[in-house]
Amino acid sequence: MSGSILVVDDEPEMQATLVRYFTSEGFSVTAVGDGQAMNKTLPGGNFDLVILDLGLGNETGLDLLRQLRETCEIAVIILTGKSDPIDRVVGLELGADDYVTKPFLNRELLARINAVMRRAKQQPQQTNRLDTGLAGAKTIFFDEWRIDLVSRILTSPGGQPVLLTTAELDILIELATNAGGAVSRDRLMQVAHRRPWSPVDRSVDVHVHNLRKKLTEASSHPNLIVTVRDIGYMLAAERTFE
Repeated sequence: MSGSILVVDDEPEMQATLVRYFTSEGFSVTAVGDGQAMNKTLPGGNFDLVILDLGLGNETGLDLLRQLRETCEIAVIILTGKSDPIDRVVGLELGADDYVTKPFLNRELLARINAVMRRAKQQPQQTNRLDTGLAGAKTIFFDEWRIDLVSRILTSPGGQPVLLTTAELDILIELATNAGGAVSRDRLMQVAHRRPWSPVDRSVDVHVHNLRKKLTEASSHPNLIVTVRDIGYMLAAERTFE
């Protein structure tokens, strides 16, 4: 897979390494060193994904991530240190699509990039679901909510679009497809990040937390997503397909 990547990292050596490697893999890569340069470069660059280092010198990458999520829907992978687990969780809560901890292998970051970009560009998968009723459907309805599977837009009971990250939407589609039944964390991890779930990885729980918050804020029907102990999560609503 190819595409256009913006690297935001204040270490010149890291910039050079990422530009060299991902250019050799067929990507168009631009590197900048701070938030000001990111804000100047991003609007005119037609980028597919941002690689954002959270450990920038005089500013916090989390603030830049928050700015990105307030202004655009571009895919974001954050780079964090192994000693910063809280930053990883907060980054996911703010809407990052995935994270990679330093030091990392370039091939690992490449795999994460390809997975995120694939999810962002492809139509929702209609195979390997726990419930086969989705096959051929273009819309899922549940509790006055509407998921358009073609445009990948979630609409609230009040008719307003609700902004979700790619991972959040993929998880919601999986839960809605199997509404009334428990979906395991392992399955949701495969849907969101294309890798096995680990008990020490809170990515799925953070994405579900964000989903709950957004659904509650946009509807008078809270607690649509319930926790199923020792298994995962369930969408507690009736659903139909069209």
